[in-house]
Amino acid sequence: MKRRTDKQGSARLRKGILLPIAAVIAVLWTLSAYQFSEQLLCHLSLAVRTRNEIAARACMASATTWLSAFPESTEWSSSNTVNNPKLFSNISEGTELAPMTYSVVSPVFVQGPGAGESFRFGLEDESSKLDINWLARESKDGRAQLMHLPDMTVALADSLLDWIDADDTPREFGAERNYYFSRGDAVLPPNDEVQDLSELLNVRGVTREMLFGVQTAFDLAEPTYDPKQKSRVDVPTSYEAMGWARFLTTYAGEAAAQESDRVIVNSPKLPELYEELKKQLGEDGAKFIVAVRLSGILERPAGAQKKRPEKSVKSRLDDQLRGKAALPDPSEGDSTVAGMDLTRAPQFEIHSLFDLIGTNVRIVIGGKDEVLTSPWKATGNGAEAALTLLDKALDTRPTKVLRGRLNVNTAPRELLKGLPELSEAKLNKILETRDRQLGKQSGNGPASLWLISEGVLTIEEIRRLAPFLTDRGSVFTGTICAYSPQQGAVYRRKVTIDGTASPPVVSRRLNLPPGDASFRAALQKSVGGG
Repeated sequence: MKRRTDKQGSARLRKGILLPIAAVIAVLWTLSAYQFSEQLLCHLSLAVRTRNEIAARACMASATTWLSAFPESTEWSSSNTVNNPKLFSNISEGTELAPMTYSVVSPVFVQGPGAGESFRFGLEDESSKLDINWLARESKDGRAQLMHLPDMTVALADSLLDWIDADDTPREFGAERNYYFSRGDAVLPPNDEVQDLSELLNVRGVTREMLFGVQTAFDLAEPTYDPKQKSRVDVPTSYEAMGWARFLTTYAGEAAAQESDRVIVNSPKLPELYEELKKQLGEDGAKFIVAVRLSGILERPAGAQKKRPEKSVKSRLDDQLRGKAALPDPSEGDSTVAGMDLTRAPQFEIHSLFDLIGTNVRIVIGGKDEVLTSPWKATGNGAEAALTLLDKALDTRPTKVLRGRLNVNTAPRELLKGLPELSEAKLNKILETRDRQLGKQSGNGPASLWLISEGVLTIEEIRRLAPFLTDRGSVFTGTICAYSPQQGAVYRRKVTIDGTASPPVVSRRLNLPPGDASFRAALQKSVGGG
């Protein structure tokens, strides 16, 4: 009996060992299943993220293609491109499995609370900034225009211009190659146009804070190259310390006039120009415009319209009578139209429609010295009506790319202050009226019609400023923000479209760091609020 009891105890002992072994095996299987599930979830998350990233890239590529084609579309001339949520926000792309939405945004610089943390749905016209390359190589008063920038000094302005201009002779307070060579700098002035503003970090006295300012949460500024760190870094900007990048660009311009329904008034072929104008505006209008091209308007400020050296009235009339300006082309036959010899080369370019309203021109017609009066009056409401009429019929752009003019509708105060003979009172009136007009562009007339309709400037004042101002440039920048409506990061790409080329080209692409969920929420909230 006792022996039988010992065997039963051993059996019970062996059966008790199986329970913990089974428990351990169950735990191991559970951990394996958990790890496998965790890996599946990680792979799923990675797959979704990769899918969204691929969809976002395709979405941004589609948006870039749309933007590059935009300047040649019928919407371009009549659309508000500054702040237009209907056109630039909440645009659906992608597939049913990978839906994507994109918006095109640009930074807004405001003072006070929230400075630098806002954005608008629209494009940034590069003509709102100073073209630093044109300023250094073409402008005669580059220093004066740069001096209106925050914290700018004479030495810094001269050094910036010396870095780009074509010669090795330093300006009064500038620095050329000899200075940088004597310091042992590895980078010397290129004496050529810079391709990126970050290249100016090599200029004597220029710091990253001066050029790019201080960062904020929703900043849309690009990363820039720091030559000291040899790496790409996120550069800050805000209104209080926004940096010169807010005011400078490496390229801005207006596209050359192209064949369209509108007559190119600066065409060098005067006989053909006369006939086209006659169809659009009648004989009196055609005669006056061609006369302006031949002789220029009377009582124009010196240097404002000439593309050739000024001559005295007597000398100019003698040239017209003798046909000295150009020899007739025998193949063209008789090119005397309305008493004017159209074989002569045009001496003047028409800078704006204001050159044609309320002006006079002195010209030899049929051997007699005559003064023609514009058929479009500048008194009363005549100027507004004339501007609307002429804007539909005429294209005042030159026959080649024009650089250096500022967009009066979007340029900041600091740059408009550099315009000649513009008083502080007039400047304040321009800015106050412009803010009220923002977003009201209808396409019925030029974008600067408000300067006349709101009584901001007189015809004479606008005519004097016309060589320095434009309604809209042809080079623009926007930040494409692509995101899934429900989740994920906001993928951003900053693109610059050069509309001076035909067809327009993407001159620059820059992928920015992705935005987080709060940025996506801000985009969606702005869309909902718009």
